[in-house]
Amino acid sequence: MLVVLSLNAWSDSKYSIFVLSSHILLSFLHLCCIMGQTIEWSDFMPNNELTILKDAIIAEMKAMEFYKLAADKGEDPEVKAAFTDLAAEEELHMTWLKEIYEKVADPVKNTGEFAFETFFKTDAKKDPVVLKFSEKVLSSATISVAVYGIAVNMEKNAVDFYQKAAAQTADPRLQLLFNALADWETGQTEQFSAGYEALMNSWWDSQGFSPY
Repeated sequence: MLVVLSLNAWSDSKYSIFVLSSHILLSFLHLCCIMGQTIEWSDFMPNNELTILKDAIIAEMKAMEFYKLAADKGEDPEVKAAFTDLAAEEELHMTWLKEIYEKVADPVKNTGEFAFETFFKTDAKKDPVVLKFSEKVLSSATISVAVYGIAVNMEKNAVDFYQKAAAQTADPRLQLLFNALADWETGQTEQFSAGYEALMNSWWDSQGFSPY
């Protein structure tokens, strides 16, 4: 655990204290109480978790916009609906992460159940979107291959990111969410990979080449 505390010391200067374990943190707080030192809890911030959350929010935003663009390129209703649903899923993940970021950044707000915890408990929980249109194309076979290829790499990166994030955070609730998102993105990776292979073979055939 890495904790950063800011405090007004016995002078007018402001110092940052880096705490590497909960034991040291408790000892430090005890010493401050004995010395009459006031800690500004508004400056309490687990930097590692906040950095991870910021990166995750940006990644989910990019994925959401990408799937919206893919939906715009879809002429088949099933294709448009699937990519629209994917964009909605990424937006949902981004909403969860934003809420957690605000609560982690401000300990006063960090109470109660996170939205994703409520979501996972409800009967309304949805499984990740199932792609059922691997043989269908967007506005062209070339665009389809490009979109699927980008999606495969994007989802693989997401899986790797969330797995590493789960290993790095000390917060059990964040571990739960990151592991769930890693599993979610793994399912999408597998589906896009299968679709990408099928579309690539069709594209090679259309170009007069044998499947590679």
